[in-house]
Amino acid sequence: MACSRPSPSCSQRDLVASRAAPWLWCLPASLLLAGLFWGAARPPLWSVAFLVAGTACVANAARCGRAHCYVTGPLYLSLSGISALIGVGVISWSWWWVGAAALLGTFLACVPELFGKRYIHSSSSP
Repeated sequence: MACSRPSPSCSQRDLVASRAAPWLWCLPASLLLAGLFWGAARPPLWSVAFLVAGTACVANAARCGRAHCYVTGPLYLSLSGISALIGVGVISWSWWWVGAAALLGTFLACVPELFGKRYIHSSSSP
């Protein structure tokens, strides 16, 4: 059950506020940053980073209904696959587009939270 507004049960289930958050999002962010400057290692670093962060976001959306996680989860999982495909040479997209999609998508996903919509409720919640 997701929550329509912040409540103790929502915030208790929210992985963003948990002790696991640094491992789930800060570590992947540091891998993305490392890949930005270490081009040869970018494909595996970004693939793993987006996979971990995307999986965490999907889990968090399911656990507590965190608004931005409904967008960033699928976005990051897609970018993980794209990064892997670039790395093995199946597609020849620019890394710039991958980074731009990650930054723009993350920003846009967080806009509702700027206006107080941190959690999304489901139709089955009371």
